[in-house]
Amino acid sequence: MKKVYEPYAPRGKAREHIRQINEIIEYFGQSGFKLTLRSIFYRLVGKAIILNNVESYNGIQTTIGRARRGGFIDWDAIIDETRHLREQPSWTCPSSIIAAAANSYHVNYWQGQPYRIELWLEKDAILGVVGGLCERYDIPYFSCRGNPSDTSMLAAGERMLYYIGMGQIPHILYLGDHDPQGLDIDRDIQEKLKLFSGNAISFERLALTYEQAIQKQLPANIVKPTKNKKGPVVDYINKYKTKCWELDAIDPNELVTIVEGAILEKLDLGLFSEMKAKEDRGRAELLLVGQHWGDITESLTR
Repeated sequence: MKKVYEPYAPRGKAREHIRQINEIIEYFGQSGFKLTLRSIFYRLVGKAIILNNVESYNGIQTTIGRARRGGFIDWDAIIDETRHLREQPSWTCPSSIIAAAANSYHVNYWQGQPYRIELWLEKDAILGVVGGLCERYDIPYFSCRGNPSDTSMLAAGERMLYYIGMGQIPHILYLGDHDPQGLDIDRDIQEKLKLFSGNAISFERLALTYEQAIQKQLPANIVKPTKNKKGPVVDYINKYKTKCWELDAIDPNELVTIVEGAILEKLDLGLFSEMKAKEDRGRAELLLVGQHWGDITESLTR
């Protein structure tokens, strides 16, 4: 939806940037992706349209803001995963809630699978890229928002124990920045999972890796120096020097391909299809009840 809220007449570089931004939005929109502002910024950096620095980011942020208000960029094309309205649902009549229940009725597609996968992300910005894939494969996904809290990790540890009790091998797929803090989060997660579950839980960093960043020639940032003689920054510089990379820099299509490949490695497609068929039958039963709700209530009140 494009809607004008205030007049804007972009010229020169701003007009060209808006054209390029709309091309990026259209291209990734064909795959069903909704991008964050930061994702768009990295697509522009990757095309060598702008520089990878704070000034360029602030400039693009201003251009996109004015272009959306001026009716040049679709309001629905850019998402903000951090701010949500919360409200209670409502229905017009009992039959409508049954129809809603049919649409939301879900069985565990991973029932009986040898593995139980979860996808964890360092940041909310990637949710719009991988969320649809996770829902298609019934993969729980979780944004750590940096180092995850003990509260969230306690809950995760209890989930891991439940999976183990069901005879499954829990396996965490992880997506995060390749920088000192990002790599230290890997350590933090694995230590806390072992603490709260009592088990060494299988953990796999799918992206971003050093090899991916170099091979794909992703735009790099520079690690800020530290006066400390040890710690994550020192460890990182000793191993990788001073270049670091954000997960947002990788092409969303490539990221989805990486995640889907890792899921399929652990998935028994035959069992998966059986569970989906079971769900379809349950939904059909609920829809039938909703369609005949009037007859049901009449028979109950006689």
